[in-house]
Amino acid sequence: MGVIQLSQDTIFRIKSSQVITSATAALKELVENALDSKATILSIRLILIKFSEDLSSYGFRGEALSSLCQLASVSITTRQQQASVGQCCTFSSHGKIITKKIAACNVGTTVLVTKLFHDLPVRLKYHCDVRRKKEQLKKIEGLLMAYAIAHPALHLSATHEK
Repeated sequence: MGVIQLSQDTIFRIKSSQVITSATAALKELVENALDSKATILSIRLILIKFSEDLSSYGFRGEALSSLCQLASVSITTRQQQASVGQCCTFSSHGKIITKKIAACNVGTTVLVTKLFHDLPVRLKYHCDVRRKKEQLKKIEGLLMAYAIAHPALHLSATHEK
């Protein structure tokens, strides 16, 4: 049997799993995306990973959002200042919009990430371990503290729902 070329889907999945290796890495990418977009307010709720941001532009970290789509279920709800309603889009694993609907929401953008690593059973099992969850929470706390210190004008709040 000779060498078989990997499909584009497999290549993309491998690349994505190298970018997003943990809940901490996923959150880091979302925070950096918000900072690149000149966000002034970040509100983070951990249980799934739910993330709200006040954005003024798009940022350049589309590759991180694309990687998250490959490894989790992703929806983005957004509303501009001048709009009376927002929009909510859910994405396929390839980053394409599956559904787009009108949403009642505050001004800003909310990125909702659920089912992280649902298609990677070994990684999912690894991260579901109670001890590792505690480790991840500590790492997330340290990461957010570093961002808060580095960006004193940023209004950052984080809560953990058990």
